[in-house]
Amino acid sequence: MPITFINRSTHNFHPPTELAAINAHHAHTRHQKRRRAIEDAARRQNARILSYVVTERERESDDVAAEGDADANDQVYSQQHAANSNTTDALVFCLPPWQRPRQIGTLRDDPFWTLPVANTHSAMTAFDYHFQVMCPLALGLGNYNQRQHQIMRLHVLETAMYCSSMIAFGLVMQSLHVHCAARLSREAVHHVNNAVGGLRAAVGNLDPRVGTSDIVLATIFPMAVVYRMLNDYDAFNAHVEGVRRIVALRGGLDNLGWEGFLKISAVG
Repeated sequence: MPITFINRSTHNFHPPTELAAINAHHAHTRHQKRRRAIEDAARRQNARILSYVVTERERESDDVAAEGDADANDQVYSQQHAANSNTTDALVFCLPPWQRPRQIGTLRDDPFWTLPVANTHSAMTAFDYHFQVMCPLALGLGNYNQRQHQIMRLHVLETAMYCSSMIAFGLVMQSLHVHCAARLSREAVHHVNNAVGGLRAAVGNLDPRVGTSDIVLATIFPMAVVYRMLNDYDAFNAHVEGVRRIVALRGGLDNLGWEGFLKISAVG
């Protein structure tokens, strides 16, 4: 019987066994490429939000993307911040985002542990959660701006009691997100106690300006939120009353520092 066109093409409907392996390999390769692309995009986003240290390749891509509007943005940033150009910090923020120094943001880029608290009781987990999840969420919702975020971040890295209160806040929020926080965990209690110890030392200082300083207010806010989330209204009201007294001694909300960050926190 002569071989027809149909007979010659029937083998296409019965592929050899190695074709399935080849297709699986190609699918795996495409999946890995997509995964790397997503990870690179997320890393660049974190670098912009949290001031991470980024690679030279990411720095070059940001420079190329911003090259077209560089001159116009330079002029805008210089006009907005000309009044504060006499300080180093102001000079840094006068620069466009692609020219600002990339600084370490959280512990995943900080192998030498530069925080002012000990690396115990889940401190690394809570600190990372705060800057990886909570801060991007707050910035995305417009709760505060990038400048206020940088001020907050610098004080967290320099002040032990403020850092402890933020770590306790991060631990409770992380537990609430997995629906397992009915009370303070042992790790959260440890950091709350450290924050309370720092607050007592500051309030008991002979200089009244220390007890009513910006850092004292900033330390109280996360602790008040912790007790509010756990429905401990007695502790929450005690912290709120302390905030009210300090604000009154400072002469009102408009006299608080950190460029409006503390005012936003007090009102909230």
